[in-house]
Amino acid sequence: MDREIDSLLTKADLGNYTDNFKQIGVAKVEHFLDVDYETLEQDIGLTKIQARRLRRFSLRYKVNQGKEVQAVKVLT
Repeated sequence: MDREIDSLLTKADLGNYTDNFKQIGVAKVEHFLDVDYETLEQDIGLTKIQARRLRRFSLRYKVNQGKEVQAVKVLT
């Protein structure tokens, strides 16, 4: 798994879910945006608040990397 993923999960205080993300095939930070809330809650085991926190941190990461992100997708 990418070191950026470990860093993002740690910053979001979700580092203990790293293995869960590996199991569903998340290999890059960009993949977080492809995971829907249902998967985050049911397959990963995040609470609704944790899922929202992850979306927020992944959005910040993408913006800080200078990449275009569709904020609408993140908020839905």
